Amino acid sequence: MTSANGFVPVEMPGGTPRNAVLVLAPRNCPSDQAQRTEALVAALGRAGIPVVRGDGFSFDVANPTREQMQAMERTVEVFKRGAPAVYVNGMGMSNPSAAQAIAEYRALRTRR
Repeated sequence: MTSANGFVPVEMPGGTPRNAVLVLAPRNCPSDQAQRTEALVAALGRAGIPVVRGDGFSFDVANPTREQMQAMERTVEVFKRGAPAVYVNGMGMSNPSAAQAIAEYRALRTRR
């Protein structure tokens, strides 16, 4: 189910700290993608949101269930759509605005 901010449920990449936003962009990505990534990371930082950056991911799931497999497929799809790919507490979106990413982070924080 897509959130009000446009994020979809995903399997979080392995090693992602809880309550941090993971922002992925390939190395040497085109300049517009790089600029969007930098602007997003800066906006998240100004909002006091912890950010982890990377350029790829893996999963740490042994014997995944059908639901986990589907969530992993959604995680990959988000990444394939273009940089930056953003993941936060089990939700992901490709190229969200800073407002969308901040709202999703805050919405997920208040539900816990």
